[in-house]
Amino acid sequence: MVTRSDWMPATLEGKLTMFTNIQSKVGSYQAALPLTAGLVTEIEEICSNYIGSFDFVENSRATRQAVTSWRDILLYGEPVGDALPAAPVFANIGAVTGTIGIIPRFREIRELIVASPGYTEAIGDDLIITGSESGGPVPEGSLVPSLTLTVSAPYKVNVKASKRGMDAIQIEYKPNGGEWTVLKILMKLPADLVITPQTLGLPESGHIRAIFLKDNEPIGSYSPEYAVTLSA
Repeated sequence: MVTRSDWMPATLEGKLTMFTNIQSKVGSYQAALPLTAGLVTEIEEICSNYIGSFDFVENSRATRQAVTSWRDILLYGEPVGDALPAAPVFANIGAVTGTIGIIPRFREIRELIVASPGYTEAIGDDLIITGSESGGPVPEGSLVPSLTLTVSAPYKVNVKASKRGMDAIQIEYKPNGGEWTVLKILMKLPADLVITPQTLGLPESGHIRAIFLKDNEPIGSYSPEYAVTLSA
């Protein structure tokens, strides 16, 4: 008999992988299990709130480091007398509509899913809610980057994201009507990126996407495509 570990990943990063995976797939199993529309909405909200809170904390840590560097430039930087760069700004998580205790609540929901008449272990494995035979980490193949982009002139985009334990994030850009190209590989975040326009002096529109890298190889899946419009 195969003994499985607790189905929920022990680490915050493991839970992040699980909730990111569930958020993208639970809707496709609504009819098969079946699940009510209200329960699917609640599950998706739990996933969104977990991902949002995780990224908010990680981005805040990165911004705190950037603020410390900014302070050191102010105090000791060179050339003396040059203008001081703008201070880094902490991200605003915005309104969170969820309720307290989403982890124990999701444990309850998982039991409802497992008890559903259409449930199979294959569905559980696909949603990453069955545990693992070895108790090892959640597979990295489900990792998907989540980006926060802020556009500024000229042709500049600030990228905030969490590396989620990976070595780097590869940022790619595709102008409208063009092809995807690697814009930059980021090992430290947040970061400012400059996009070369197709026509200098005119507004530039396109899309940005990202994928994690580990040992110089892509890990997981591409992020959603983020539309951007940049000005001169």
